[in-house]
Amino acid sequence: MRLRFAPLSLLFVLAGAMAQTPDGAAVYAKHCARCHETDKTGWSPRKEVLAKLPGEGILAQLHLGFMTMVATLTDEEKRAVAAYLAGKPVAPFRMPAAPPPEGFCQKSAGGEPDLLAGPRWNGWGVDTENSRFQPAAMAGLTAEQVPRLKLKWAFAFPGAVASWSQPVVAGGRVFVGSINGSVYSLDARTGCTHWIYQASPAGVRSAVSIAAGFGGARFVAYFGDLEARVHAVDALTGKDYGK
Repeated sequence: MRLRFAPLSLLFVLAGAMAQTPDGAAVYAKHCARCHETDKTGWSPRKEVLAKLPGEGILAQLHLGFMTMVATLTDEEKRAVAAYLAGKPVAPFRMPAAPPPEGFCQKSAGGEPDLLAGPRWNGWGVDTENSRFQPAAMAGLTAEQVPRLKLKWAFAFPGAVASWSQPVVAGGRVFVGSINGSVYSLDARTGCTHWIYQASPAGVRSAVSIAAGFGGARFVAYFGDLEARVHAVDALTGKDYGK
């Protein structure tokens, strides 16, 4: 008798497993379409933009960054949505690996830079009056030269579809936060990475402000995250200033 009913039992088990697999299109229509299709503010990436991304990148955004605060989906629903947008199956989510060693800057023999000397754009408003204006002397170029500028390098944020944070330039370095909650210190000349600091999975939207340090650090980088926390990081090493 058990042999007779075994195929039927197996059929019910398979049917139950299939029924539990979320429909990516339905989940997207219910939870995602309102922002990514009907929203007119331009704040959310459009569906056609998301569809150009790798499925693993879409899935990472549903597990990391700002979407963790607004997308109350199960892991299987997130995976189903990512597969629907990408148009093909997506592997289960795994935390992004650290960048390969060749992406990091080689230690310079010239010593540590002075982050508050030379041309810079420090903080969101650039000065204490919040003018958001860069004089030609500080920029090192004139407005007439801007149209002749050419791309020197580009940096792709791992596991992210956007960067909200305004880049800050100081001492030949670029400091910028990402929607995935990481803050990066890049070399302004080559684009290599000096350090990465993981602030919050909710994301970092504020610009970084560089100031003179105290205690054991020469310079401190201050910024906030979307979990309402302020971070103080050694601007030269990326280490948490309080540790």
